[in-house]
Amino acid sequence: MERVKKIFHNGKEIIYVDYSNVKKEEEMIEIMKAHKAMVLKDNKKHLFCADYTGSYTPSEYMKEAKLFVNETKNLTIKGAFLGITGAK
Repeated sequence: MERVKKIFHNGKEIIYVDYSNVKKEEEMIEIMKAHKAMVLKDNKKHLFCADYTGSYTPSEYMKEAKLFVNETKNLTIKGAFLGITGAK
């Protein structure tokens, strides 16, 4: 999936997850599942950056995200979230 890819910055591998301008809940969940699949397939500690610019996070996505965090927290070193402006 083009919205989930590995990038390199300052010699570090980062999983970049692009949620920007996504308006459909199903698409957000699909992107998150691709992120999860990549993390579990690699099965190694990782950094990630998720860009939420111009999107919103529906309630069902948030439920899925909590499950994702619980299943992958032992493999996550740090994460960054871009484009979050507050509750709408």
